Amino acid sequence: FSTCMALETVGKNADVDKIIDEITKMKSFDPKKGIPLDAIVPYFKANGVEAQFKNLSIDDLKTATNQGNPAVVHVTQQVEPGGELFGHAVTVDGFGVRNKTPVVAIRDPHGFKYFETVESFKERYLLTSKITGKKLTKGQAVIIKGVN
Repeated sequence: FSTCMALETVGKNADVDKIIDEITKMKSFDPKKGIPLDAIVPYFKANGVEAQFKNLSIDDLKTATNQGNPAVVHVTQQVEPGGELFGHAVTVDGFGVRNKTPVVAIRDPHGFKYFETVESFKERYLLTSKITGKKLTKGQAVIIKGVN
């Protein structure tokens, strides 16, 4: 759960069961789609964590995360090539270079930590355009700035 990972990054205790219970009671929660990213900002703030929802370009996301601020971002995924697209939230810890290739450091609530090429991530971060039919230059992110 990306919210838990972001809370832990800033030194807050993250009780997964409690967080799930609280978020599923929010008005904006949809059992089939989850919760929109902008709706988790009040949850962070209520738990003493400064957070801000933004539509960010890849460069803006890189700047924010490389300043030590993790971000919960919306990406689009497919279970199998050509399959149905669905939204997913992951935590981005920063951008860097591995083996001379620009990468994004990602923590996925499915229990994975990995580096993804910036080009591949950019496609998933902006892939919502395939669902909405609109060309996007910015994706959705909640920047976590630390404890209040």
